Amino acid sequence: MSWVEGICVFLLLLDLCWICCRMGNLLLASIIVCFSLGVFLLFAGSYSVIRYTDVYVVVRSFYTDNLWNYEIVYHCCGIDGPANYGNVSQKDVVPASCYRNQVETPTNLYRRGCLFATEDSWFWFVFANCYWFAFVLFFVNLITHWKLRKCLRNY
Repeated sequence: MSWVEGICVFLLLLDLCWICCRMGNLLLASIIVCFSLGVFLLFAGSYSVIRYTDVYVVVRSFYTDNLWNYEIVYHCCGIDGPANYGNVSQKDVVPASCYRNQVETPTNLYRRGCLFATEDSWFWFVFANCYWFAFVLFFVNLITHWKLRKCLRNY
């Protein structure tokens, strides 16, 4: 979660707490529980993203067999591309994991390096977790504002 999202979520929580103090303790308790669960999920998700897409993990695994599995899963080759293994025209230099379905033909060679292979999955992870949670909090805030306004009109 970026610092901008963190500030927005914090201000939204303060606003919700202020509104709920006027409306009742049950709503306040439910919002605090939802917010705490969301923060836990954001930190747990951020840890897993860092753990599996960290640049240093890719670099460290470049010299081990772990990179072969990484190349097969993410359809990539080397750190920056197949040139990391040497002359691409020599088939013996580039491992079979750099080829689609491990069929060693020039058309099946993955050109993208593994350093940038996880960018797409990281974007969708952040979108699916952080932004959906922010949307839910936004709608809860709208509902509580509407209810507070309704209560103030009746008062």
